[in-house]
Amino acid sequence: MPLAIVFGWPVVEEFIKGAHNMDAHFVETNPRHNLPVLLALSDIWNDIYLGSSGRIVTPFTESLAAFPALCAIMESQTCTRRNDDNGSSMALAGTTTAMTPMTTTSRIATPPVVIDGGLHNIYDGVLYQTDRTLPTELVMTLDTQVTANAIGTIGKRNMMRVFDTQDALMCSLFAQADELAFGNEARDSDNVGLDGGSAGRYGGISESGRRRDSFDWGSAAKAGSDGDASLGNRSSTVLVCSKCDAFMCGQLVAMVEHRVIVKARILGIDPFVRHVGSSFREKRTEQLREELRSIMEQDTIDEDEDDDGDGHGSGGTGNGMNLSTKTILQYYANLMKQQRAFIVANNNASISSSSINSTSR
Repeated sequence: MPLAIVFGWPVVEEFIKGAHNMDAHFVETNPRHNLPVLLALSDIWNDIYLGSSGRIVTPFTESLAAFPALCAIMESQTCTRRNDDNGSSMALAGTTTAMTPMTTTSRIATPPVVIDGGLHNIYDGVLYQTDRTLPTELVMTLDTQVTANAIGTIGKRNMMRVFDTQDALMCSLFAQADELAFGNEARDSDNVGLDGGSAGRYGGISESGRRRDSFDWGSAAKAGSDGDASLGNRSSTVLVCSKCDAFMCGQLVAMVEHRVIVKARILGIDPFVRHVGSSFREKRTEQLREELRSIMEQDTIDEDEDDDGDGHGSGGTGNGMNLSTKTILQYYANLMKQQRAFIVANNNASISSSSINSTSR
């Protein structure tokens, strides 16, 4: 209904058709060519076997700026449960040993946090140079419809600039994917093994040479003049859509849903558990509000009070309220009591002044 109100029912129909198209693809296509299944398996490989703790989703078009938020919501609401399909609690681990296959008795690391890479990719340092790598997901549409919509705005004379911008954006997408895969470390030409790899471990071939000599170096950039280099060997996934329209948006939404469901099923997680952290947070919020009211009703509040019995409980309220929480709430209560008393006094003074002026007239 909200989509129909904003965009009209014909657009909603196209959106539903796109979602149905992805549903049919997910049900009917062989797993070897099934996009949601392949993406879910890629995530599990990065999370379980490579020990990644998150992934960065970067849209290369402004129309998909909200796509990372959609992925983050679906991941957090579906694949971060502690309950398995039988309703029993699972033992979860934040990280696992890299390249250690998961067994039936091993602890399970649920899928990672999804980070919005932003339209300008603000996590360049994390992507290229850190030892703790994060998988990257790059999303782009071949036809951004910018060129078609720009003719009526800027005219035909400036269309070449729009074309150049679109071409540069597409090249930037694949440049980032290639840079993540191959890096730009300079190879030592004076110390080369028999097959072209740099001499070192593994029979005269360095680990870097073993990694890269199996690829085509045509798209690999050279190291910068300042000695700064990206390490390469970083996993990335490129999602390229044909056209940014309602049909494609429906496909993307359905793809994200199937992807997280497949991951949940493989990990043995119940994706439909209702009681999550937010519901427990609401209960604790109500408890703290009651405690704050009781503090507000006190005539004087001793901010320096340190009651060991109250401050070292189980983290609840009352006698078990956390000491740091209690201290800050007391300070907040003192500050708000003074502020609110001042506001009420000024308001009463203004009302009294208005009444006197009305009486004199």
